[in-house]
Amino acid sequence: MSTPTHLAGSAAANAWEALFRAQVAGVVCMHRDFGTVDALGVGMFLQTLMLALTERELGSCVQVSIGFYPEVLRAQL
Repeated sequence: MSTPTHLAGSAAANAWEALFRAQVAGVVCMHRDFGTVDALGVGMFLQTLMLALTERELGSCVQVSIGFYPEVLRAQL
């Protein structure tokens, strides 16, 4: 999958390339009506998941920058 042309040269393009060169990708979302406490809970869940992956010798990398381009993410999901 190639980088969308409207992202060329941007930080989002770098995130896009990193995401789609991975063998497996996961997207963790949160409803927009949730607040700060809920965001902290989602973050703790994600940290625990990543620690479990590391224990099983699987690398992981959080790509927050793709969150700033929801239209691109929606199109791929």
